[in-house]
Amino acid sequence: MKSPLRIVKTPLKVLYILVGYAAVLAVNTFVLGRIPLEWVGDILGVALEFAFVYFGTRVFRGRGEAVVPPRAGWRMSAAPPAGFVVAVLLIGAMAAAAGSVFTETTHVAARLGSVAVWGLLAALYLRSSLLLRAKQKAQI
Repeated sequence: MKSPLRIVKTPLKVLYILVGYAAVLAVNTFVLGRIPLEWVGDILGVALEFAFVYFGTRVFRGRGEAVVPPRAGWRMSAAPPAGFVVAVLLIGAMAAAAGSVFTETTHVAARLGSVAVWGLLAALYLRSSLLLRAKQKAQI
């Protein structure tokens, strides 16, 4: 049986984030940004950003976390603190996107989509951390 793709080491996680985000930015700018209907490119770009982050949650593994089997669908991080930190960062990204809706006049669909996506991801990470923390307390 072939081993599933998992990223365990911190330097590889950082590399995934840096290279992946640069790739998402390049696709959004040079491919999706050229679609004649601006809002279509915007929505596809937001979907690509969501897929990038969600894929990372599926392949990253924390210290001591089993590589096989796959994580439960609700689980977004290895431990509650990591999920809380990511949720706070995503709330910051959501707030920045929300602020840009009022200050920028172009790509409004992308900005609104980003608010929704970052908010959804923050909620998923927060829920995951709360469930993991409750599970840890129940085992004590």
